[in-house]
Amino acid sequence: MRTAMMSCVSGGKLNAPKVLLPYSPTTISNFTLKVNLTKEEQAEHNHCYTWRSTHPEVVAVTPMNLLEEDCSLHAVVSTRIKN
Repeated sequence: MRTAMMSCVSGGKLNAPKVLLPYSPTTISNFTLKVNLTKEEQAEHNHCYTWRSTHPEVVAVTPMNLLEEDCSLHAVVSTRIKN
């Protein structure tokens, strides 16, 4: 098993700062990360985050509900199947 470490700079907090996904050579595991904003932060309308994997050969990160400049408040983390 691998741990996916996430960080969020200046602003909201992640719904899960650490994610541990089970690995299977035949099944993809997914987890949805979400940035939780306070009401004040939501009112600002300028919060947008870019997402990436530090181990793209093992874990893929797919932004969801893209906003401007390819950023979002949600992303799906998925394990990769090795052939």
